[in-house]
Amino acid sequence: MTYAHLTTALLLMVGLGLVVWDVLVAFCNDEPNEDDTISGIVLKAARRCSGVPFAFGVLMGHLFVDQPWVRVGQPWAALWLVACTAFLTLLFHHLKFRYAAWVCLPLGIVAGAGLWPQ
Repeated sequence: MTYAHLTTALLLMVGLGLVVWDVLVAFCNDEPNEDDTISGIVLKAARRCSGVPFAFGVLMGHLFVDQPWVRVGQPWAALWLVACTAFLTLLFHHLKFRYAAWVCLPLGIVAGAGLWPQ
């Protein structure tokens, strides 16, 4: 068995374990509360800190985006997006803009593709 097979098996087991745990918390709890589920906890964290959706975006950009501009040696574009995201995060936090986190997800995708390409 190769490391690729082991990694795939581990990812499947962890993913299945998280789904089972989330279902148990959501439906088999004496006092069901959406804030106890994984998605509720992540949503609450994303509303407190827009770095959470940005981090998810970076991971998505790394895993799913193959950009030709990365291969021609222009990662400065991704660095510029990281700087812009930091500025927007601070601005939206200062303005108490409730959905600032959603702005950071697509910027994180582009930054992940540029800073951490496959």
